[in-house]
Amino acid sequence: MSFSFREQVFSIKEAIEYCASQSRIIFLAAASRNEGRNSPITFPAAYNHLVIPIISTNSLGQLSGFNPPPHRGCERFATLGENVLSAWPSSLSNETGKLVQSGTSTATSIAAGLVACILEFVRAGVETVGRTGKPSDRVWANIHTLEGMKAILRLIAPDESIPYLAPSLLTDLGRDHQAIMDAIYNRALKKV
Repeated sequence: MSFSFREQVFSIKEAIEYCASQSRIIFLAAASRNEGRNSPITFPAAYNHLVIPIISTNSLGQLSGFNPPPHRGCERFATLGENVLSAWPSSLSNETGKLVQSGTSTATSIAAGLVACILEFVRAGVETVGRTGKPSDRVWANIHTLEGMKAILRLIAPDESIPYLAPSLLTDLGRDHQAIMDAIYNRALKKV
């Protein structure tokens, strides 16, 4: 979700809780406000027991100045959100149909795409190996939980002070698909 509100919105809160109760949440990113330290983390990002708050970085992984301050007990992750060339309908942009965007909403969209790639990587591994009770099956089962996804994101955001998602760290886990899957299970999901 690439939006935020100063107050809880009941219908959105209810929808998030319903999805969680139905085990339908695989990954739900929530943007934060872009007012820097002038505004605390807002809803739904502050609803962090059911969502994964996303903050922004520049292209070098340095935190953006417009991120809200850290919130005690609120684990958040960061990815590129500054100066991202984005496609837009020409009626909403310049004649080229492109705009440069910055913000936690931009970072949230990129994080959601990254998670989609991780899910596809895991799904492909499960289909290749088959459902045989090997770690691939356990990865597939655990990755569909909020804690499971957070555990995998921690693998590619090893610095807690700057929780920058570095997808290239996944390839450092092993030589081939199955080795990476086993590492994801053993290093991230075994405890979930």
